[in-house]
Amino acid sequence: MSEPAALSVAPRFTRAIHIRRDFRDLRHNLDGYQVTPLVRQSAGRIIAGLAPGALERAFSVVGPFGAGKSAFGLFLAHFLERGEQGRRKLLQARDEPPAAEAALPLDAPRLLAVLVPGNHSSLRYAVLAGLADALTRLQPPLRGAQVERLRADIAEARRSPDLDPQRVADLVAQAAATLAEQGARQGVLVLIDELGQFLDYAARGEDERDLLVLQSLAEMAARSGDTPCLIVTILHQAFERYIAGAGLARRAEWAKVQGRYAELPFQEPASQMIRMVARALRPEGRDPYREARAAWAARMAGPSDALGLRPAEIGPDEWARLLADSYPLHPMVLAALPALFRRLAQNERSLFAFLHSDEPWGLRDVLRGAAAPSAELPIYRLTHLYAYVEAALGASLFGRARGQRWSELAEARALLATGDPLLLDVLTVVGTIGALERSSGLRASAAQVCLALADAPADSAVEEALRALATRRMLAYRRHRDSYIIWEGSDLDLEALTQDERRR
Repeated sequence: MSEPAALSVAPRFTRAIHIRRDFRDLRHNLDGYQVTPLVRQSAGRIIAGLAPGALERAFSVVGPFGAGKSAFGLFLAHFLERGEQGRRKLLQARDEPPAAEAALPLDAPRLLAVLVPGNHSSLRYAVLAGLADALTRLQPPLRGAQVERLRADIAEARRSPDLDPQRVADLVAQAAATLAEQGARQGVLVLIDELGQFLDYAARGEDERDLLVLQSLAEMAARSGDTPCLIVTILHQAFERYIAGAGLARRAEWAKVQGRYAELPFQEPASQMIRMVARALRPEGRDPYREARAAWAARMAGPSDALGLRPAEIGPDEWARLLADSYPLHPMVLAALPALFRRLAQNERSLFAFLHSDEPWGLRDVLRGAAAPSAELPIYRLTHLYAYVEAALGASLFGRARGQRWSELAEARALLATGDPLLLDVLTVVGTIGALERSSGLRASAAQVCLALADAPADSAVEEALRALATRRMLAYRRHRDSYIIWEGSDLDLEALTQDERRR
């Protein structure tokens, strides 16, 4: 059976960004992009480099896979390319009005965006290819002898088998000066996405020139004066991490180059990721599940709030709206998703790939397996989420750092010999919460386990299953945290021994 047509993921959240292709593609012109506080803060820090006399004009945006760094780069490029009216339109109705100190300057200089998408090749030549492409994209086209000379110089440099890194930086500066003299733009933004791919190429080839071009670009940007050049790189980890096995001197050289770039950590807080999930699932147009959404939110908002699932940054009224928009995700799943995908660092998957993918036990797969269409949808629970993680990552999950909890859960499920599906579900919920709780705020208390499976903080069947699993030593109760964990297999009853010693 097909997925309910009315439940879909907004197009902005369905796939990875390719900065050059999507910059041109009108279907991905940032409709629905959320200008979050983190986006405003990061963009504001970069745009501040355009102020007269500013020297900080080279930045490195660093964050985990799937954090939205490329989409941020696309937003930044669009913002700096547009005039004041276009920038106002870009920001209009995308979020709540920002505080005065958080507002982005609409009168900042207009720059030509030179887009360099990551690939395993030479960064020097990729920057020049992006520069040539950006000049071709300009409307109206540039004319004149000065422009033709610039194009010829770029073409000649691209043919050179031994391209000097300084020559690349000089051509970017020459392009900025030409644009300013022609009145087309006031400077240049060089945006290098997936920089790690270029660094991998440089590290494998033992060729420092692709590293030196980053140094040359940063130094050129710092002295670009009234014809500003901004250099923005996007990557997943620090420069020197790409040569962790190299000698001390080489690592020091890479760290020195990294020091030329102001590092901007980019990772949305859990509360903002929850808002993004709700935004992605929010219905547009006719919604056959409108009444079901409202009833679900009315039923779950109070208990989930009382059990601490609502992030402090989200108010009670907004929490109820988010639960309605993210239907049919259970509140426990909604709270777990940010922690889960941060912990897994995407593993070539992102939060929104999970929402949109057709992989086994993903959201679409569970909905597709539902019975005949009705006024309600099946609720996506923590048990489904564990099945998705197990199916999608398999054995590779257990080899990861912090994979012990997942491994313990898989082993406990295999050892649980019972025909009672509720026992297996309770064990799965406790184990899944245990694998995530330190970063998600979840806690495998009896009330939260009941909420996860019975949609209420108290349920006699679930509570009896918890006691039965504890009696069978599949679960252990932690009195100091009022929560359960997977029994780790020790033959010692530490709680009983502690009580005996206290009595003695």
